[in-house]
Amino acid sequence: MPHAARVLVPAMRNLHKALVSSNLNYPIKVSTPISMDIIPKPFPPSAATFNASWNSTISGILDFLKSTNSFLC
Repeated sequence: MPHAARVLVPAMRNLHKALVSSNLNYPIKVSTPISMDIIPKPFPPSAATFNASWNSTISGILDFLKSTNSFLC
């Protein structure tokens, strides 16, 4: 889906809300895989940074994962 980044975090929130309403939010966590392509220079790892054009999306994902006690895939 082109330009899915702008709907990714809202979709994750909707899935989480559905799990909460079914009392399934503890055994089932919502997460998303992230392509390594968003890290232009991964080596050395201590110097790696995200592609700046993804900053708002990554920030939204990380905020969501923190608030729901989830994790990256």
